[in-house]
Amino acid sequence: MKFSKEVAGLVDQIPSGMISTYGEIARALGDVIASRTIYATLSQGIDGNAPIHRVVTARGEAAYSKHLQVLKEEGVPIRDKRVRDVSEHLFKNFKSTRILEKMRKEQEKLAKKVSLEDGFTASRLIGGVDVAYDGDNAYAGCVILDAEEMKLVEERRLSGMVSFPYVSTYLSYRELPMIKRIYSKLKNKPDVLMVDGNGILHPRRIGIASHVGLELDTPTIGVAKRLLLGRLGKVPEKIGDFGSIIHKGKVIGMALKTSKSDNYVYVSPGHKVSMKSALELSKKLCYHRLPETIRRAHRMASELKRVRTK
Repeated sequence: MKFSKEVAGLVDQIPSGMISTYGEIARALGDVIASRTIYATLSQGIDGNAPIHRVVTARGEAAYSKHLQVLKEEGVPIRDKRVRDVSEHLFKNFKSTRILEKMRKEQEKLAKKVSLEDGFTASRLIGGVDVAYDGDNAYAGCVILDAEEMKLVEERRLSGMVSFPYVSTYLSYRELPMIKRIYSKLKNKPDVLMVDGNGILHPRRIGIASHVGLELDTPTIGVAKRLLLGRLGKVPEKIGDFGSIIHKGKVIGMALKTSKSDNYVYVSPGHKVSMKSALELSKKLCYHRLPETIRRAHRMASELKRVRTK
């Protein structure tokens, strides 16, 4: 599914003399959270001749001044360098496949299958995977470490194209294909795989680590550098301390202090891993800010991107 084509198809429905907003197009796709992604998609340009000049902000501001001139020629009133009355000329009667709504419903079904019980007997081979980007070009890195001796067992690099952009809470639809590809090339499958992203620390309890775990049928842990949602209970003060991340009265992750700064690492179970094991394994592998598997995978992905984009 080419996201930009979906967006272009919606923009193409806006009649001359009317406008729509980034938010309305996001709603037509099924989730207003995609508004910023719509803006970025249209700013980068889309295939075809869709009238992107007819898409403005909720305040009537256009991406470029030349768009306002075209709108004026089409009969849309302009004042103070923006559309005068957005609501009067707003088009929202889109015909849409509502792809984000479909994805959200799929996430809700998948979340019910997530196991928060340890589904592994050994935890010696620990993997880490991360994906870096340059537009729609993706660069994946995966590393397998012997967690007892801290020796490198295997590492893989892979590049490719993605067709889905970054949309908050829908990250797995962007990264899962690349992660599946690089995982399939491993000669040594890990006992537990750490994923750069969230597990159940997600509004629908199905972040990328959980989605990956279900798709690959393997124990996974989510390790994120930023807090997606929830509030921090106890504030970690010393390196090695941790505090619960609470959302809607439930603990969905842990903020782990791994350095002197307050840039915590946010750990959550993905699939077939308990909260206790997710935290213990993350702490065990944190010689720097990030667990070593994630740190190395991130470095590998970034290096591959740098080499390929020279």
